[in-house]
Amino acid sequence: MSSESSSVSLQSLEEPEFWENRRQVFDQLWARQEEERLRKAAEKIPIQVVLPSGNTVEGIAFETTPLDVAKSISNSLAKRCIVAQVNNVPWDLTRPLEESCTLELLDFQSELGRHVFWHSSAHIFGQAMELIYKCNLCSGHPIEEGGFFYEGFMGERTVREADFPVLEKAVQEFTKNSQPFQRLTLTKEEILEMFKDNPFKVEMLTEKVPEGGTATVYRCGNLFDPC
Repeated sequence: MSSESSSVSLQSLEEPEFWENRRQVFDQLWARQEEERLRKAAEKIPIQVVLPSGNTVEGIAFETTPLDVAKSISNSLAKRCIVAQVNNVPWDLTRPLEESCTLELLDFQSELGRHVFWHSSAHIFGQAMELIYKCNLCSGHPIEEGGFFYEGFMGERTVREADFPVLEKAVQEFTKNSQPFQRLTLTKEEILEMFKDNPFKVEMLTEKVPEGGTATVYRCGNLFDPC
C-alpha cells in the first residue's frame, strides 16, 4: 500500500479468493436455517415477553424479535438499543424469540451494550483487513477500557501509517451501508469447511468445538467470523 492509499477506490480492490467459498457455505446453510425457522413461525405460537417494568408484550415464537418489541415501545428506544438480554442471556436484536421470556433492552450505557458495540466494530474492521490485505484473521476482541483490536497474519507484510486512510475509508463505507449481522448455527464439520483456508481459525475451531457439537458464525457483509 503506497502513500497514496487514501485515493484507492475500494471497488477497484479484488476480493480475497476465500470470500467466495465462505459465501457459498454460509448461504446454503442460512437457507436451511431460515426454512426451519419459518416452519416454526408458521405455527403462530403466542408468547409473553416480560419487560423489566413488569409490563408484558405479546409476540409470536420464532417471529417476534427484541427489535420489534423495542419499536412497539418507541422508535427512539429502537434506535438506541445495541443488544438484548433474554432470560439473562445475551441476544441479538434481530434474532427471533423462541418462547415466553423476560427481555431487557440495552444501550451503550450498559456494560454489555458497550462490549457488543466494540465487538461488532472489530468484525467490521476485520472485513476491511481481509479486503485490503487478503490476510488470515487470527483473533479480534473488544478492549475492556473501550475500543477493539483484530490480529491478522500477512506474512512479511506489515501495516503502515500510510494504510490508515484506506482502512478508515473501508470501515466508513461498510458502516454507511448498514450491513446486517446474521447469526448462523452450524456443525463442527461445516464450520471447518467454511474456514478451511485459514489455518489459525481451523486450529482454534478444532480445539474449541467438541466433536458432534455446534458453533456459531456471524456474517457482516463479506466478513464471516466464529463467535
